[in-house]
Amino acid sequence: MSRIIIVSNRLPISVSEDDTGKLKTTHSNGGLATALNPVFQEHDTDWIGWAGMRRHITQLELGELKIPKNIVPINFSDEELTSFYDRYSNGVLWPLLHEIDPSIELTSQDIEIAHNVLQSFAAAVMQRVAEGDVIWIHDYQLILLPLYLRKLGIKNRIGFFLHTPFFTPENIKRAPQPELLLDSLRSIDILGVQAERDVEAAEECNVKAQRFPIGVAFEEFDDTNTSTSATDKAHMDQTYGDKQIIFSLSRLDYTKGLPEQIKAVAELAKSRQDFVYRLNVAPSRESVAEYQELKQTIETMVHNTNEKYSTDDWTPIIYTYENLNQKQISVLYQASSTQLNVPIKDGMNLIAKEYIAACRDPKVLVLSSEAGAAEQLTDALIVDPTDSGAIVDALNEALDMQQSEKRKRWNKLRYNVRQENVHDWSQSFLDTLIN
Repeated sequence: MSRIIIVSNRLPISVSEDDTGKLKTTHSNGGLATALNPVFQEHDTDWIGWAGMRRHITQLELGELKIPKNIVPINFSDEELTSFYDRYSNGVLWPLLHEIDPSIELTSQDIEIAHNVLQSFAAAVMQRVAEGDVIWIHDYQLILLPLYLRKLGIKNRIGFFLHTPFFTPENIKRAPQPELLLDSLRSIDILGVQAERDVEAAEECNVKAQRFPIGVAFEEFDDTNTSTSATDKAHMDQTYGDKQIIFSLSRLDYTKGLPEQIKAVAELAKSRQDFVYRLNVAPSRESVAEYQELKQTIETMVHNTNEKYSTDDWTPIIYTYENLNQKQISVLYQASSTQLNVPIKDGMNLIAKEYIAACRDPKVLVLSSEAGAAEQLTDALIVDPTDSGAIVDALNEALDMQQSEKRKRWNKLRYNVRQENVHDWSQSFLDTLIN
């Protein structure tokens, strides 16, 4: 087996400061770190990525942290991260990949700094790579990195996995320096994407891609079925009574279709009161004005819906804005009857797969047709995420579905998620890259 060099924007650990200003490391909980951890644990692997601090960290400070030698942190200043991560990556590439108009215009300084950051990634790879190694780069922030590696003379096989949707031909032309972006994509040996729609979009841009739908660690989530205690269940019963729980979990982002969900739930509340919509939004990019506005929109819609439809013994929406831990999520998964998951556009959407893996008792998944997962999870109730009427119809169907129909659909969904798991995904990609 070849040695593998993983490169991603974030590492499986993050460096941060404690209350005294001393640096510490914590495990990253993001989907990418979780998905790649089996590869990292089971193979001879180096992992290169950003350390997680918005300032330069000295070699002395890094040495005191005792980071494993096969984790290679790169650190950047706040100015560098503002231009590369906040503006270039999240401000322009992210919306274009999701068919949304960017709200900012990049300056020449932003682009210059972004290139400098990418050169730092390339230099870190150059210091580690040896003949026979394979390089596996992840996600849209590093989409230009393959080109920089080739310019340094690296001839090793390079794999790149895009966790987001692929650009449409129209939007790739709107990206900064689209000719460099295309040159980089064409310099890759294996370009992996989530769904067949992304293969087709890449082909329309004259780029060759292959479909490798990412999965979850099925057994780990399945094991959480036994961790919900009698106390947890009693608390859920006391909180929600005999109402069916429609659970929605996502981070704060304009691609997640959260206002559309709330609009559909408000419509549902006009005709029935046998449900509770339990919405949790995880904080994200709180310093960005657009995200602050989205949070305000969500909270206003929740307030207005509850004010209009609540009764003495029923509140249609229970909303929280926080990072739930895995136990809290697991309890809500088990207690709910339906997951509402309708992003406007999404690469895969692993939350849908986590829900299926975590619940043995039959549930219903209402899923956006624009999530990559919709190609695999065909026994979900698939809806147009922009059609609130269709979402309402699907929620009514979910709440009224007979147990036999639920079980039939759920068994098929669980079979799919069990078979096409994260280990299968990573091994399939690496086998293709290495061979």
